Amino acid sequence: MVFNSFTSRVLIIWATTFTCSVAIDISDKVVAASKLSSLQLEKEALLKTSWWDPINNISNHCKWVGITCNSAGSIICIDLWYPQYNIEGELSQINFSCFPNLKNFSIVNSSLSGYIPSQIGALSKLKFLSLSNNNLTGVIPPEIGSLNNLMRLNLSLNKFTGSITSTIGHLTNLEYLDLSSNKLGGFLPPELGNLKNLTFLDLSNNNLIGPIPSTLCPYILLGPPKNGVSFLNPQKKVSPSLKILIPITIFVSILIFGFLILLKRKDEEAKPETRATKARDVFSIWNYGGYGSVYRAQLPNGKVVALKKLHNLETKESTFLNSFQNEAHVLSKLRNRNIIKLYGFCLHKKCMFLIYEYMERGSLFCVLRNDDEAIELDWSKRVNIVKNMAHALSYLHHDCTPSIVHRDISSNNILLNSELEAFIADFGLARLLHPDS
Repeated sequence: MVFNSFTSRVLIIWATTFTCSVAIDISDKVVAASKLSSLQLEKEALLKTSWWDPINNISNHCKWVGITCNSAGSIICIDLWYPQYNIEGELSQINFSCFPNLKNFSIVNSSLSGYIPSQIGALSKLKFLSLSNNNLTGVIPPEIGSLNNLMRLNLSLNKFTGSITSTIGHLTNLEYLDLSSNKLGGFLPPELGNLKNLTFLDLSNNNLIGPIPSTLCPYILLGPPKNGVSFLNPQKKVSPSLKILIPITIFVSILIFGFLILLKRKDEEAKPETRATKARDVFSIWNYGGYGSVYRAQLPNGKVVALKKLHNLETKESTFLNSFQNEAHVLSKLRNRNIIKLYGFCLHKKCMFLIYEYMERGSLFCVLRNDDEAIELDWSKRVNIVKNMAHALSYLHHDCTPSIVHRDISSNNILLNSELEAFIADFGLARLLHPDS
């Protein structure tokens, strides 16, 4: 058969178009298959740990306990905070390289054992890593320094040994670092000084030595290993050889003891049912919240802090006791410029107190009640207070995992510093909102 030139060109164009369309169709199927394959790998990685079993024959792993996925079905959060969900086995059972979009990995208060695998460095999008209160051993792997987006790292209450890896200094976005209650030793790496965004650092109950980088956050929790909290200010002149255990528990105990003696003298003629109220009125500097009293205290280094103490009569009320413990638990997890900073706490049955950042102007409620101070709080300052509160609430609702609802926002629980910047306080009624709630 003979074709003229026109027919030949038509056939060539048709053949080319057909070939391209087939190639495009095959390419789309390959992409779709690749996407399906990556999601299937995530599911298989979960199943291989034996930590999950499809519940009630639910095949969609995004609906399993503690798992959150994005709109594409890829896992972004593995969060097992539930007390009834105890994880056993070794951490190395999970293949971290199968979770390219993971942002939060939290397994706490469980029986997780073994070491942190080097694969953890593959979690390039990870922002929150919490493995607190497990039975993990070995050294902190240097690959952890590859988690460039990490903002919160909590490896406390484990059995990690060796020194603190210098690669932690690469985590320049880190705001919260807790390595307390392990078996870490050796010198503090000078690279810790690179953590310019750090607002909380707890290295207590370890065997660390060496100087603290002066660029670190003003207050570092360093000990003592069992009861109470100690503070060390690296900006002050202290011994260059750091024992890490410089307790002020004795100072705080003497301070509280002195307060109790004064309170007892004032209450000798008071009726029993009004003692707690009178004690609060005599010395309290911030009369906010429904329980406890807040006192102004000066540490040996000259730093002024606020100490909130639960009275003896209040410790016998389960409602007050639970609120006090809840406040310590929640505030220890929060780091936001418009939420009051918690420096330390003691939850002993005979002595319960929290130590906060000191707010010179007290509560917004008291400022508004005073005519002179209320006039000073002009329109622009009030708008700024509203903005401060909006930032803090946005952080609680959208940037915390799980989200936190304060449940007691009022002018009594909004504190002002010397520059009339506002801070949310009193988290006794706050609640965590888990993804399935």
